[in-house]
Amino acid sequence: MNACGKAKEWIKALEAMLAFMASHVKLDDVSFGTAVDACSSQWHIALALLSDMSIRRMRASVITQNAAISSCEKAKQWTVALILLKDLQDLGDVISYNSAISALEKASEYQRAVGLFNDLKSLTLRPTMVTYSAIISACEKASEWQVAMGLLREAIAGGGRFCNVITFNAAISACEKSGEVKIALASLRELQMLHFQADLISYSASIGACDRTSSWRKALNLFFEAKSSQI
Repeated sequence: MNACGKAKEWIKALEAMLAFMASHVKLDDVSFGTAVDACSSQWHIALALLSDMSIRRMRASVITQNAAISSCEKAKQWTVALILLKDLQDLGDVISYNSAISALEKASEYQRAVGLFNDLKSLTLRPTMVTYSAIISACEKASEWQVAMGLLREAIAGGGRFCNVITFNAAISACEKSGEVKIALASLRELQMLHFQADLISYSASIGACDRTSSWRKALNLFFEAKSSQI
């Protein structure tokens, strides 16, 4: 079962589960958890496995339920992800919330994502780099550049553990969509000052911000800067 789960071979994992059931082998949370994780690309099967656990009067662990929420996130099934998170009640951890926030981000549900982010902090759970990247990406899709920059400042204040180039890129992209070229370029420079490696997305978003404000000279300089960095 573990080998199947790690390889994400959901068909083999499911076949193994069915074989165990047919043989009347007693299944535990680890068995179901491995199968749910293996079915991360098949959210409806992951939910069916959780349902089967409930029928057997088995309590799914937080890890197993997190795997199911992650499956819903990948399938953009944000409503189901929120239901699963609610079922966890006070047992949900930062991984549970990260997956649910990412599901909302993918669905462009900005307000709900911010609400969930605030819920996370009210529960004294500590946001991670994944949390900040997801919530800032949600802000970017909603063109909420001011909120995105506030969250970026919060992540930077928490130290290097809470931000990376992905976090910065999301904030720069939010500024680019709103034509905030000065803030976009300042964020690009801050990214570099913190010794993160700017990538194609960093430069593309920054150049895009310049293009929106007809700052063609700045755009051209960034283009040659990226080229000299072999990006």
